[in-house]
Amino acid sequence: MNEETTTIEEIVVPDTVPEDITELAPLYKVLLHNDDITPGEFVVQILIAVFRLEGQYAMQVCMEAHNRGLGLVKVTGETEATAEVERAHALARADQFPLTFSVEEA
Repeated sequence: MNEETTTIEEIVVPDTVPEDITELAPLYKVLLHNDDITPGEFVVQILIAVFRLEGQYAMQVCMEAHNRGLGLVKVTGETEATAEVERAHALARADQFPLTFSVEEA
C-alpha cells in the first residue's frame, strides 16, 4: 500500500483579535402560541410552507404548543424570524384564524 503524507504549513495565530472583527448577530426564537380556534392541520401547513419545517417536526411543534401553550418553531436571525412571522400572520388572518407567533431573543 502506498501511503501519502501531507504536510501542513505552520499556522500563526495572533495573540489579539483584530478590531475589525465584529460580534455575531444575536439569534431569535420563533414561538408558536396555542389557540383553541386554528385547526392543527392549518398550523402544520403554515409551519411547513412559511418556516420550511419538515412534516413530522411541524407536527411535533404543533403538539408542543397545544400541550404546553408554546412551541419552539426555530432559532434564526432577527430579520428572517420577523419576516416569517409576518407572513404566517398574514396567511392566518386571510383565512380568519387567530394563529399567533412571537419572536424573542434566544
